[in-house]
Amino acid sequence: MIQKLKSVSCARAVMVSTALTLFSFAPSSAEAMNCRLLPGSYVTTITDIEGVFASRSIMTFVPGGALVVTDSRQGGQTGVYEPFSAGQGSWSCETKEDATGFSALSLTFTMPPGSAGSKFGRVDYEGVVDPANGGISGQMSLRISGSRDLEGADPLGNPGEVLETFDFSGQRIQPN
Repeated sequence: MIQKLKSVSCARAVMVSTALTLFSFAPSSAEAMNCRLLPGSYVTTITDIEGVFASRSIMTFVPGGALVVTDSRQGGQTGVYEPFSAGQGSWSCETKEDATGFSALSLTFTMPPGSAGSKFGRVDYEGVVDPANGGISGQMSLRISGSRDLEGADPLGNPGEVLETFDFSGQRIQPN
């Protein structure tokens, strides 16, 4: 009987230890709650690293991790950069010490005039959500693939060098 009790106690200890190990990798309820703050659409202001206005955008963080971005300068600027498509990609969330942070990546295509081939554009985002006002802010880095060969380009594994870094800040779009 004593041997049986020792076996049961040992089995319970193993189960409790296993459960504690498994749950230690799950996000805390506070982290899960904070990450629910991000999904939605935001109207943002984008500035260069010197604080000079660059553009406005609408960023939509879809529940489940999809990202859609449109930018006011998608039409390009003659002699500076080619027109480009809306961006699509993904995002992930992490709770930092005092804020809910997120990382995101969007891909676009350049749309050069005439028959010149397209390039991939890639934007990497690092930001935070302000739980007090529902806004977002952070930095974004722009890369353009060097090749006009879309078939051979690798925007995920070899996206090219960072061409420019911008700051962004935005407010959630709320219905009236």
